Amino acid sequence: MGHDKVGSYFAFGKHQWKYVKWIALSEPTYLTWILKNDFPNSVKAACQDAVQWAQSGPKTWSGPERSERAAQSASDKELRDINRIWKDRDD
Repeated sequence: MGHDKVGSYFAFGKHQWKYVKWIALSEPTYLTWILKNDFPNSVKAACQDAVQWAQSGPKTWSGPERSERAAQSASDKELRDINRIWKDRDD
């Protein structure tokens, strides 16, 4: 689990570099799966907080899907894909 100015993000798994609150809105079953399985307490706490946040009322996520670490660790192709997605959102 990583943390930056936007929030907590996954540093592992299929949602690596994605923000936990973004996952709470887009794929809450993933967080439920983590809560039911063998993960560190710090990961479970971040997931539980995000689930409670998402369930507390209508929410939208105005931040990016992925942390800045995604760009630092991505291959050239992944960087192009990420940039294309952001460009498409701006158009």
